[in-house]
Amino acid sequence: MGKVEEFYEDFNMENDIIITIKKDHSENILKGKKTYEFRKYIPKTGIKRIWVYTGMPVGKIEYMIEIDKIIKYPEKIEEDGIRKYWV
Repeated sequence: MGKVEEFYEDFNMENDIIITIKKDHSENILKGKKTYEFRKYIPKTGIKRIWVYTGMPVGKIEYMIEIDKIIKYPEKIEEDGIRKYWV
C-alpha cells in the first residue's frame, strides 16, 4: 500500500481509480481481515491501482492498493491469501 502523498504526484487517470469505503471496512483491509472488495459495477480494464478514500469521520484518502487484475463474478476467486483482486 502506497503513501497518500504519492496521490497528488502519481495519480494516473488511465490506470487508477478512487473508491470510497466505510471506516470499519477500511480498517479491516489494513488489518488484513478483509481481502476482497465487491462492487455493483465493473471498472474499466487496465486498472492497476485503487486509491481508497475512507468516508466520514475520517474523510480522506488513506492508502493505495496495487492490484494484478479485475475479476468479475462468478469467475472463481483464487484463495492464495494475497490482496490483489478487485471484484
